Amino acid sequence: MIQEKSFLKVLGKWILYGGIIGGIVGSTTAFLLETNDYLGEIREKNDWLIYLLPLGGIVIGYIYMNYGKVVLNNTLNDTAQLNNLVIDAVNGEKKVPQRMGPIVYLGTFITVFLGGSTGREGAAVQMGGSVAQMVNKLFKVGLLDTKIVIMSGISAGFGAAFGAPITGAVFGMEMTALGKLKFEALIPCFVASFTGHYLQLQLGELSMKNL
Repeated sequence: MIQEKSFLKVLGKWILYGGIIGGIVGSTTAFLLETNDYLGEIREKNDWLIYLLPLGGIVIGYIYMNYGKVVLNNTLNDTAQLNNLVIDAVNGEKKVPQRMGPIVYLGTFITVFLGGSTGREGAAVQMGGSVAQMVNKLFKVGLLDTKIVIMSGISAGFGAAFGAPITGAVFGMEMTALGKLKFEALIPCFVASFTGHYLQLQLGELSMKNL
């Protein structure tokens, strides 16, 4: 009976964490995709914006140099490392600053607006890591569970960005060790990925109806 209650408590905890992460990441990913489409349409109607792309690169570089470096636990965490920083965070070597997601999104918007090429998956995954760090701090998650929470953020970002929740869950479970699935993260990764995908889908459809 005690073991059953303990199991249900742990299961509920991971469903809660996965749901929160998936909800926030799904919403922010929907915002990312909609904003990128909007900025892309503006860029297509104003070809001259491409000439400002070098200036945009300087601005992005300035943001990363001055606001992207955070020292936590006497360790420098540089958001310019992007996915590598997220992987290091899962391995317990570094931490993902909560500001990483907003900085990455801002850089993505500037790039798209000025005609540059940038993918959606990297930004979504990095936002996932940023949101996961927020959840870690909010619930004061232990070191071992911290890694799983960040993996859930990765799953949520990938699942929401690509509309592939199963692939997103698996991606989050194996991103830090290719070919080796971390099955202890199965429940939160699936919950986060499916929640992120569903919410992004619903918000995307709602946006289309309002156009």
